[in-house]
Amino acid sequence: MAYFAVLVCLRAQDAQFFRIAGPVESGITAHTPDGFITWTNALTNAIFVVQTGQIPHGQTNWVDYLEVLVTNQTTTHRVYRPPLSFNTSNKRTPILFDQDYNSDCGDVGAHVAALALERFGHVKILGMGICVGDSAAPARAMRAVNSVYGRSEIPIGTNSSAVLNASPPEWRT
Repeated sequence: MAYFAVLVCLRAQDAQFFRIAGPVESGITAHTPDGFITWTNALTNAIFVVQTGQIPHGQTNWVDYLEVLVTNQTTTHRVYRPPLSFNTSNKRTPILFDQDYNSDCGDVGAHVAALALERFGHVKILGMGICVGDSAAPARAMRAVNSVYGRSEIPIGTNSSAVLNASPPEWRT
């Protein structure tokens, strides 16, 4: 059983650890932000179990998460944040994302969800819109989130005359 843990931290209270259990010792050698872990083991053609726990120590904390048939001495497998499954084609759906982006965290959550759908290849964001009063702050916040996700080039349209350089004039009402 491998006691090498991979920390997945969304927030401190949501930390999740993974380890590999199998008929021979194995070791986690890499993990990626999109949910893949890589491990090595001497035995092939055997079932290894990815276990998860909330703390990295102790024997009673771990629960079986998924079973993987290992056919090579190095295995890479997605263990968290699996790809969305509703889009079975390779075609991306073009979308325009619009929010008031004003007073609650739901707007940011929907924004990040749209960017995640794009990252997983399900949609193509053509542009974004903000319907707020005369304030540049929501457009700046939206642009900041886009920048974090590497999409600062997405045009942002708004009805606000106070937002400078956020969108072409023909997008404004």
